[in-house]
Amino acid sequence: MIRWLVFSDLDGTLLDESYDWQTARPALEAMQEVGIPLILNSSKTRAEMVTICEAMELDTPCIAENGGVVHGIGNTASVSVREELLKVLRQIREEEGFCFEGFADWSLTEVIDQTHLAPEAAQRAMQRDATEPIVWQDSSDHLALFRERLAQEKIALVKGGLFWHVMPAGRDKGSAMQEVVRWYEEQHTGEHFKTLALGDSPNDWPMLERADMGIVIPNQRARQPSFASKTIQKAKSPASSGWNSAVLNWLSEVKGYVEQ
Repeated sequence: MIRWLVFSDLDGTLLDESYDWQTARPALEAMQEVGIPLILNSSKTRAEMVTICEAMELDTPCIAENGGVVHGIGNTASVSVREELLKVLRQIREEEGFCFEGFADWSLTEVIDQTHLAPEAAQRAMQRDATEPIVWQDSSDHLALFRERLAQEKIALVKGGLFWHVMPAGRDKGSAMQEVVRWYEEQHTGEHFKTLALGDSPNDWPMLERADMGIVIPNQRARQPSFASKTIQKAKSPASSGWNSAVLNWLSEVKGYVEQ
């Protein structure tokens, strides 16, 4: 038996600019009616993700910090490497004179200014385990050199919607998605799961590329690649409105198959 799992980014994808998801409620309710789980896959922290899952009444696992943290599948919880990551970042910045700032440099007030989050939400955003979001304040040439220096330390630099994300190499939203799929197949012997993924930014591309079907949500601030795969489509509208329409259209195509 084949079943579907839907993996979705949050900011700029399922959430609109006010961090609200209510516009996507029709699609979410339609997914629930046919028993398709939604797994959130975001650059947000575990603390943020758990709060959002509770608000959305989701009982599924979730993926935080661009794949650095997987919550809700037993022992596989987190790659807790942030302190070492920050140590390397500070060393590289001091040696090369790169100009950037990140969450570790900011006070709560500064995080609120950068993210436009409410104070409690900003506090949850600062509870990081595996990654460091930064604002690049230097030249594009220095950015390329910065990326090279990070790679030498087995650290990756990935562009999100608002920030650049510094994270361990080898972990991304795609690898974490596959980890969750394997967990579902272990929990449901004899069933095979196919995946739909939705995202709007470069840190989502590994997830979209590895999914059985991907939907790119338009985002004027993010570089939109030309995927070679015919299984990757583009939503007609940005954020939660585009998410809602795209998922409803997808459900209309697979619904009969799902209900068999």
